[in-house]
Amino acid sequence: VRLETTNAMAWDDIQENLINFKKPVLVVPGLLGTEMENENEKLWADLPRMLVDVGDDFMDPLGFRKNLTAVSEEVYKTEIVKKEPFLDYTDGLLKEFKAQGYVENETLFTFPYDWRYGVSGKYADGKTNVDLLGQKIQEIMAQTGSDKVDVVAHSMGGLLVKKHVANNVATHHVVKGVFVGVPNTGA
Repeated sequence: VRLETTNAMAWDDIQENLINFKKPVLVVPGLLGTEMENENEKLWADLPRMLVDVGDDFMDPLGFRKNLTAVSEEVYKTEIVKKEPFLDYTDGLLKEFKAQGYVENETLFTFPYDWRYGVSGKYADGKTNVDLLGQKIQEIMAQTGSDKVDVVAHSMGGLLVKKHVANNVATHHVVKGVFVGVPNTGA
């Protein structure tokens, strides 16, 4: 197959299939950077509700018991926080990548995770967010055919990436990492 390339894109021999050579990018949000729901009720980050609700009882299902098990097994992550009233968390970043030719779920990916478990907390199945990050990287490589990913991480998301790389020195598959507001020396 002969490829003609222009701007990290290529056409196959018969000018039929466009091939994207962009290295996949994974955006990893920080603490509180993933939306959380309970039975289709948005718990985090529902900023309008948080501003007008006198109490915060609606967020009680996000809590943990003294033995560090979740109060509610019905709470689940949805997607990373993109834009809320008065807050552009990742929307601008994602739009900039798209303006550069990246396509969501093809070359641009996000890693929503249950931030309540932190870097080393274990889910009921024994997995950690670092384990799930490694699985996400493997899924991206399988989908895109790439052997590496670039990562943009914010705050605690950077700690997840650092732990993943440290735990998998020879097989982490991260080429470049951009850390934004990561507490590298602690908080």
